[in-house]
Amino acid sequence: MPGYVRDRFPDLSAEDREDYTCGICHEIFNTPVSTTCCRQTFCEDCITQWLQTNTICPYDRKPLTPGQVSPSPRAMANTLGRFRIRCDYWDNGCRDVIKLDGLLQHTGNCRYKYAPCPKCDGMQTPGHDCIEVLRTEIESLKVVNNILTKDHDYMHSTQSDRQLLDECRQHLSAPVVEMLTKHNTLFDVCKQVVYDMELEFGTDWYCTAKWSTNDKYDSFYTYEPGCYMDFSWKVLKARLEHKKIVRKLDIYKTDMNASMVSVVTDIVFKAIDSNDDKEWAFVNTISEQMEGKYPDGKWLCFAYPKHFGSKCVYHEIGRYILCYVDQLTIIVFQAIK
Repeated sequence: MPGYVRDRFPDLSAEDREDYTCGICHEIFNTPVSTTCCRQTFCEDCITQWLQTNTICPYDRKPLTPGQVSPSPRAMANTLGRFRIRCDYWDNGCRDVIKLDGLLQHTGNCRYKYAPCPKCDGMQTPGHDCIEVLRTEIESLKVVNNILTKDHDYMHSTQSDRQLLDECRQHLSAPVVEMLTKHNTLFDVCKQVVYDMELEFGTDWYCTAKWSTNDKYDSFYTYEPGCYMDFSWKVLKARLEHKKIVRKLDIYKTDMNASMVSVVTDIVFKAIDSNDDKEWAFVNTISEQMEGKYPDGKWLCFAYPKHFGSKCVYHEIGRYILCYVDQLTIIVFQAIK
């Protein structure tokens, strides 16, 4: 296949883009090989396809045959393997940025590998059938509707909360049945649903279970206290602990060198691990640690939910990074003296 699209490498420098770009497809090398005539490097598939219709080198125009093409030095492959690239399924919603040498393994296990079907909105898994997906969804909705529309008058009904749960256990899908088996109040079921959804997809999930026509008897659950601007540190730490997200910064913009980025990464995740749900403690820890590593100026840090926009800051050259950890935006910079 041709090279990797250059825009998929968020922190690749202009110099590296120039040094590691194929002269045929003009993208980042994919399986680099070199010619014997001029030692130029190309993607293996690109030069192979070129030589099917040409007998000269695309660079120096000298005679060239497939036998005069060989794998590039291992050092080049190792360097390419360290470049960070966006997942193949970025457009499907995956926001992971991984090393190129780990891309194949990541994409094979990526939960975003199947895009939503534009017709039925179901996941386009192998053998996908829109009609079957919709039929299954309709049947599930019928079951839930039958349960929720029954007139369970709390004040006059002889059914208890536990009896209603027993009825639900007979009809709902396996994951919910498991929750109902473990919990004996609708409130606890809602709380567990919220926890599981936030663990898998991030914060700001809500759950309600309406079992009475009188709204005051609804059971519901929202996020726990101790959040900063609707952001749950507890959920972020749980997602890291359960490996739902990788311990890497999703870098949007930076002018730091690779060594400094590595230091910031280490400091950020140590600060997350030690944070006790206090936003001010998190940013202060990062600022203090950066000043300890680079004491030549004042370091500052901002942290806020990803959907709250961005901040304009004035920083020293080579001392700025804007990045994401799951749904948390983090800005670390050295203020202008």
